[in-house]
Amino acid sequence: MATRRGAALTAALLAAVTAASFAIWLVPQGAPGGTIVVSDHAANLDGVEDRRAALAAGVSGLLEGVMAGAVSADEHAELARESAVIAKSELAGLLRTQAPPEWRASYAAAAESLRELGAYMSESIAVARAAERDGGQPETGRLEGALRASGERAAESLAARP
Repeated sequence: MATRRGAALTAALLAAVTAASFAIWLVPQGAPGGTIVVSDHAANLDGVEDRRAALAAGVSGLLEGVMAGAVSADEHAELARESAVIAKSELAGLLRTQAPPEWRASYAAAAESLRELGAYMSESIAVARAAERDGGQPETGRLEGALRASGERAAESLAARP
């Protein structure tokens, strides 16, 4: 059963990496500070939220695997770092989007949600290493707080939409 779950998590992360790579390919490679033109802001933010949730679920699943002893902390760290790169790519896309004034609060909350997700991923690496090293349940307060804050910022983004 753990093999199927691992394969599913790996497939989900691969899909997220592929989507982020495609998104990077679409970004103009001109001068730094270029902008992204978006015609459907709601769909754009929906896509960002879907990818944020998928990345969070993937890293959380791997962390559970570390706690259960099915996944090594090194494997978790590698995939969490890759997920953090995807989250940073999504953040860069949000920051380069020229949102009209009525959408700016929603975009700002979505960006903060991705920043919090990055903090969650960094903290998850530390927690996974501590769990593997100590063989017990490490303190997860900061980890859970970062994940909760990411979700709250995502909810704020949704609420701030015009």
